[in-house]
Amino acid sequence: MPSRTVRPLALALCVTACTPDEVLSAGSSSSGDPGTASSVDSGPIVDTGELDTSGGWSSTSPSGGSTSTSSGTDGTTGTGEPTTSGESDATTSSDASSSTSTDPSTSTDPSTTDAPTSTSDASSSTDATTTASSSTGDPSTTGDSLGSTGASSSGGESSSTGDDTDGGGPCEGTVARTHVGQVTTHHDGDRFVTVDEGHNLVLWDTATLAVLFEARGVRYASIDGGTLAYDTFEYDTVFIVDATTGSPSGEVPYQFAWGIAQDGSYVWTGSATALTVYEPDGALRWSVDENFLGVQVLAQGDVLHAFAGGQSATEVLHYAADVGVLDSDAFLGTFGGWFEDVPRYWTNQGMAYRVYDVDNTVLVLELGAPTHGFGTRLVRPGGVVDIFDPDTVLAPVGSDRFEDGGAVLWRAIDGSATVVRLDTDPVTATPVAPVCCITEDYPSFAYADGAWLLGGDHGQVTDDLGRAITDGEAVAIAGSTAGRMALSMGDGVLHIADVGEDCTWAEISSFPRVGRNLRMSGDGTTLLSTERWTTMFGSNRDGTRIYALPDGAMQAEYQLGVMSDSLFGHDISDDASVWSRLWFNTGIGTYSVAGVAGLAGSGRVIPRIAPDAQHVVISDGGSGVLETWADSVTYVYDPQDFAGIIDGVAHGFIDDGHVLVARYADCGNNCITMIGSDIVDMTGTIVAATALPDLRDLRRIDDGAAIAFDPAGNGAIYDVTAGVLLWEAPAGAAVEVAGPNHVLVSTGARVDVVRWR
Repeated sequence: MPSRTVRPLALALCVTACTPDEVLSAGSSSSGDPGTASSVDSGPIVDTGELDTSGGWSSTSPSGGSTSTSSGTDGTTGTGEPTTSGESDATTSSDASSSTSTDPSTSTDPSTTDAPTSTSDASSSTDATTTASSSTGDPSTTGDSLGSTGASSSGGESSSTGDDTDGGGPCEGTVARTHVGQVTTHHDGDRFVTVDEGHNLVLWDTATLAVLFEARGVRYASIDGGTLAYDTFEYDTVFIVDATTGSPSGEVPYQFAWGIAQDGSYVWTGSATALTVYEPDGALRWSVDENFLGVQVLAQGDVLHAFAGGQSATEVLHYAADVGVLDSDAFLGTFGGWFEDVPRYWTNQGMAYRVYDVDNTVLVLELGAPTHGFGTRLVRPGGVVDIFDPDTVLAPVGSDRFEDGGAVLWRAIDGSATVVRLDTDPVTATPVAPVCCITEDYPSFAYADGAWLLGGDHGQVTDDLGRAITDGEAVAIAGSTAGRMALSMGDGVLHIADVGEDCTWAEISSFPRVGRNLRMSGDGTTLLSTERWTTMFGSNRDGTRIYALPDGAMQAEYQLGVMSDSLFGHDISDDASVWSRLWFNTGIGTYSVAGVAGLAGSGRVIPRIAPDAQHVVISDGGSGVLETWADSVTYVYDPQDFAGIIDGVAHGFIDDGHVLVARYADCGNNCITMIGSDIVDMTGTIVAATALPDLRDLRRIDDGAAIAFDPAGNGAIYDVTAGVLLWEAPAGAAVEVAGPNHVLVSTGARVDVVRWR
């Protein structure tokens, strides 16, 4: 994968945490209905080429981060429900179907033995390169592998940024340019926009694929005439961006209908009370106080043409764009739609339709049902016709088609695809074979100025030049204090790389892997992978596969007991000699510890393993769906024998001999609130009380410093001993340790290596 230097920002889709009712798979969304999605941080970031410390990355901010649709980590949310494995993944579910869980002592589980129960040798040499464009916009579809160390990037930019280039200061490097789930595309010629199911927006330079702007929490976007606008799930603001530079230019109040003038000279909004026109900087130009609910607009630079049923069911309205002076024209039938580029329109009456010219004369009265118009061309069932010769089919189109601007993409029954251009004379029909997305149910087709885009599932986007705009979807990430990282992509290939001090990376292996979350040992030699597979004469069940690094040889595999068991996550010692896992079935949690015989039971918290493997702490945490963490206790083992007991829930080791333990109060069914937290040693003695917020799922970086997540799933680095916030990740992003000074961050729109100190 080529590296690209662009700003990290957009929100990931449950990459760090998913609540039990958000059972996601790669390519699925946290909300299938935009109208019901939760609000997320919508702050934009412009590509400045410098490390950002304002809205995304932060090394000193004292705040707790932005709100997010992601839920908490390490066991429960504020409702007491389990939410995440503590591993970076977009598909983890903490619940399962109605079958009951088997007893942990009889399930296929490694907890009762130090030796693997089964082994197999997996392929470790699959060299899968991803498809991506070069910085020159070369249409070649054969891109670099993940092993890029910074020489190649979009738009000729460096792969890492920062003031200090000798490895001694903050920097960041983009490992992969990604998207989440289905991607919607919008084209404006020399700029285009992509928006994914994770609500990440990216503004691209068409020629170079340089990223000019990003935003998160985006519900809908549009681009026209060099102006970009988008709204969010806050439903309060439409944000305006100068698409030529990627610089925010203004904001206007949100309405359910809004759009941009064809030449980008204004933004309009429509509601049940007004039609309003704004300048690109957000200044009010004019407004009409009438009912424009559901208004359909053709916004030309000089005239805004509108049909508003609340105003008149038999007229189209024409407002002078500069001052709002009104003119109108009457029509027969029911309004059907505007042509894309000129003020022609069609109406429907029974099985017939009329086409009205720019002077409102009727040009066509025919049987049929038009769906799209551009220039003098009209798309209707069966083909494209000219409005001045409606009896002659200029190009056939099938019913499986996608229309945008001056082009139509249609798919034949045999799987072939054709792009029909309406903006040429004569109309042209060109067979196409996109490198992705054409076989999917609902690809997103966008067209402008002779160029087209196609967005599909699994974060993929391609264009008419055959370029893979993104590297696809990042499924999971993992990392270690030794400076090794793992990236599992939607194409089923897992990449292993070593991180450089200057935020470069060098791929050392890749191998096939299809699964959910990952966890790497601190020394970077072992990878635990949550996968689902069918054994010979067996059923399809979740389980743990263990891979040796860096070659990827599979060392062992341990399946769970029944098909409805859902593996939640793992913890592992630095040398991989002891590891644990937690799984759920019908809301009941079960855990086991491998490398220590007999440590298994019921609970809702992953057993935590000391970095040196000499201690294991297990919090009871309640195993039922209505349990809370109130009155929970944590048991200390060293690691085989019981060594002590601690009040509260242990969220991870700070060093070999101390854990962070939080105490909670019962506030009702499935509800918890933290009372306080302490640093506790392995005898159960409180060493120090802390003033830390509710931090969960600690990932030790060094003695004292650790990644931790709040109950909403937002990651940050704390000096736990001193109680100091050191760095914050973008809200909802997956974060993994990638060395003593580096982290690996997946936001949904990108995967970055970041040096945080």
